[in-house]
Amino acid sequence: MSELTELEKKLVEKARTVSQNKDFFLAVLNYADTEEDQQAIIDYIDKGEDVNEQNVTLLAVFLFNKRYHPERNLAGNDEF
Repeated sequence: MSELTELEKKLVEKARTVSQNKDFFLAVLNYADTEEDQQAIIDYIDKGEDVNEQNVTLLAVFLFNKRYHPERNLAGNDEF
C-alpha cells in the first residue's frame, strides 16, 4: 500500500471523530479514491448533521457509484 496523501490523512483524522473502526477507515478510503470525493466527505463531516459511521460510508459509496457506475443511480438522485 502506498503512503497516504495529506488529504487522505486529513480524511482519516476526520473519520476518527466519527468512529474508531479500522474497517470504516478502509472502506471510506477505498470508495473515496479521488481528491474531490475525499474533500466532499471531509466537508460532510465538518457540517456535522447526521454524521455517523453509516452515513459517511453511504456517502462514500454514493460518490463512488456516481463517478464510476452512474447506471446504478436508479432513483435519479444527484445529491446525497
